[in-house]
Amino acid sequence: MFRLVARHGEEILHFMVPEGEAVLGSSEDAAIRIPFAGVSRRHATLTAVPGGVRLVDAGSKNGLVRDGVLVHEVVLLPGVVVQVGRALFTVEEVSTSEEEVALLMGPYPSPSRPPAARNRRAEGETDAITPDGGDGNYGRRPA
Repeated sequence: MFRLVARHGEEILHFMVPEGEAVLGSSEDAAIRIPFAGVSRRHATLTAVPGGVRLVDAGSKNGLVRDGVLVHEVVLLPGVVVQVGRALFTVEEVSTSEEEVALLMGPYPSPSRPPAARNRRAEGETDAITPDGGDGNYGRRPA
């Protein structure tokens, strides 16, 4: 199992890579929401593949950049860096126990966020694969 890591300046976001295809973008409707400058609403699709994660540009304005070259598709392997907008993306392989903890805690924007706040859930909210949108819900959207 892999974890997608997005870095922009001092901010780091982590997302467990879902099964199947997922949309990565800045839209509230994106399965993996990246609220960084230069990330289009539907920037790319993401699919887990053996050994890594495939990103395919979805017609975004800024595309995907690997080693300074604009590419339409890239397979992220541990150690490979891809630029999406102004964010840098990598993947990390995680153990089953790390995956189970991540699923229990939900998405987390950075290690500096208090664990109690990440676990907060109000009635009528569902899990989503998005970081904190600044509203204190830490990725949970009302049902």
